[in-house]
Amino acid sequence: MIFRQKAQKGSILIFVLGLIILISVISIRLMEETTRELRHVTQTFRKDELRVYAYSCLDLAVSGLHEWNSVANALENHHECFDVKRWSEMWGSSLETLLGDENEDQQIPISWNINFTDETKKIPITNLEKKEWSKLFAYFMSKDNWSNISEDDGEALWDSFMDWEDKDTDVRNDGAEDEYYEDLIFSYFPPNRKVRSFREFRFIRGFGMSHVNQEKSGVFFDDQGYETQDFVDFKNTFSFYNDGEVNLSNPTNLLIKFLADFDEFLFEELVDLKNSDMESEREEFRSKIEELAGKRGIKTTKQVNFPRFEIKIAKGKAEFQLHCVLQNGKSSGSKSKPGNQNNNKNKDQTNDYPFSILALKENENLID
Repeated sequence: MIFRQKAQKGSILIFVLGLIILISVISIRLMEETTRELRHVTQTFRKDELRVYAYSCLDLAVSGLHEWNSVANALENHHECFDVKRWSEMWGSSLETLLGDENEDQQIPISWNINFTDETKKIPITNLEKKEWSKLFAYFMSKDNWSNISEDDGEALWDSFMDWEDKDTDVRNDGAEDEYYEDLIFSYFPPNRKVRSFREFRFIRGFGMSHVNQEKSGVFFDDQGYETQDFVDFKNTFSFYNDGEVNLSNPTNLLIKFLADFDEFLFEELVDLKNSDMESEREEFRSKIEELAGKRGIKTTKQVNFPRFEIKIAKGKAEFQLHCVLQNGKSSGSKSKPGNQNNNKNKDQTNDYPFSILALKENENLID
């Protein structure tokens, strides 16, 4: 009898302990959910705060680049070395110290990063002629065997490209018009205008993944929809933003091939000169590459006329990203807006902001 009572008391004790454990687990779970919600609200609040920091960093980057351009005569061949933090002598500095926020909560430091690239180093894509487009398309279709390509090799891609841009509905030999795109699973229609961004190539027949044969890749996107290396090289060599002079201080291999008219022997000669340890040979490379550019009517510059900045600000788990493409107000390719000519006459040019904004996106990548 006594043993049975002790067994019952033991069972009750085990039950109570189990209940306590269950309640503890539920309480911890609720605390985690509450903490997560508080963090979410806090991050949303901090993003508004970080937005101010991001634009302050953009102002710092623009002023630094403007100062860099002012001494371009001394640094003309080293624009690829421009670093905002080093040039502004803010390497390793906290953002709070940089902006003078002495009362900022130092328990959660703000990290900042500015990535700088130069659209001036890219060929204006809107200035390409049919012969140049056809050679490019032939190169992308030839894979590694590009030494003997001709314009005819890129005719298929050229037909698709032109049907995408022209206003008529006549289908070229290897092209595609409304009927082709309308019959796709997710139908759409060609815009019948000039291509405005790299993103459009995803939808043009032959460039994006095939919607008819899923195992067939396009030249710019594979069968999984990912960008090919050819497309990455293409984006790093041509620009929708630069419409003027080109900085040839450090051209990509594709740009060298393009200027050499895809002559394999000339390309190898230029690359050897470019990578030489001798300054005289590197100078010979710069002279030859500028001569090739001049034959194509491409004007060159030593300035950074179309800078692109990607700014990332983070505080804890809260992040804010700012992507911006600017244009040098004094670049030869700059175009004044209609109706502003009279106002500009009475304007003190020395007070002008050095760059104008061509594209600006917050918390998303720029779609080129």
